[in-house]
Amino acid sequence: MRGYSITTRGTAPGGASGCLLRTPSRLFASIVPYLVAGATTLLAMQRPLRRLVSARDLPEGEVHRGWRAVGLMAGQLAVSIYGGYFGAGMGILMLATLGLYGIVDIHERNGLKNVLGAVINGVAGIYFAVSGAIDWMDAAILGVGAIAGGYAGASLGRKLSRNVAELVVVGIGVAMTVSLFLRSR
Repeated sequence: MRGYSITTRGTAPGGASGCLLRTPSRLFASIVPYLVAGATTLLAMQRPLRRLVSARDLPEGEVHRGWRAVGLMAGQLAVSIYGGYFGAGMGILMLATLGLYGIVDIHERNGLKNVLGAVINGVAGIYFAVSGAIDWMDAAILGVGAIAGGYAGASLGRKLSRNVAELVVVGIGVAMTVSLFLRSR
């Protein structure tokens, strides 16, 4: 990941603070569909939004500086807090945020998202493990599924063009949004 260390600075603290948040489950269930819908909309609208804020793709080895760096760190911190609190839609939100700050290639954003997501989930996971909030049998089943899905998704993703990959991710976001709205009723 060429020069994107700036995005990691808010990731671990954000994941740690997000896992400490507490919201009544009923209230949380009513908010989540809107959060995922917002992330999906941001991802779908990233190209026009990027033109609006004059974001550009970063040349090889270049890093964000000044206000752009602050914006990227603040965006990643917000995504990390959300991700430490609730992971659904975090990847879509992270893809949208990274795209707004000039990381145009969906495959590059996806790789960076995977690394940052591992940090967020790792920090939150440590907290939950120490606090005794993990059912280890469920965690093992989910872990195997996540690893298998990660390999299958990466294999498929490498075969897709940038535009098709973006459409697939937006489609997944729409499906998640609809599913979460239906469940919240």
